[in-house]
Amino acid sequence: MREVNVQKIVDVVSHLCMAANYNLPDDVLEGIKRAKENETSATGRAILDEIRFFL
Repeated sequence: MREVNVQKIVDVVSHLCMAANYNLPDDVLEGIKRAKENETSATGRAILDEIRFFL
């Protein structure tokens, strides 16, 4: 029976999850920008600004 290195799987899955959340397609980035433009609450706009800052 074959042995599986669990830590290697954890590392790869962790990397893939981070990549999926940081490397967003242009349409998603544009959607965040539009959401900020249409947001009526100051808190919502501030949160959307923070999201865009980290991307």
